[in-house]
Amino acid sequence: MIVTLNKRKAFKDKKRQTEKRKYKTLIKNQNKIIENECFKQGNLKQNEVDFTNLKKLLGQAQKILDKAARKGIIHKNSAARRKSKISHKINNLERQVRIDNFAKNSVSAEE
Repeated sequence: MIVTLNKRKAFKDKKRQTEKRKYKTLIKNQNKIIENECFKQGNLKQNEVDFTNLKKLLGQAQKILDKAARKGIIHKNSAARRKSKISHKINNLERQVRIDNFAKNSVSAEE
């Protein structure tokens, strides 16, 4: 009986560690994808910038983080902080593009 309980405990621990590793990898990969997409969008010309893909990636990242927090892999405040950090990156990039467009339009209007 005790041997069975120990085996069950060991199996649960191993499964929990596998789940934890899986979600941490998913989170890390999603952040890398978003970073690369932000870098690509930042290097594009002003009229070619498209934020729909970034918004879709943000939604996927939020889903992963929420699920990890719900399962107890990361703390809910940590998930909220990470989601906020990702959305700030995207919003800052979007704001920068708008500012650049405005500056470009105002310079061309003055000429």
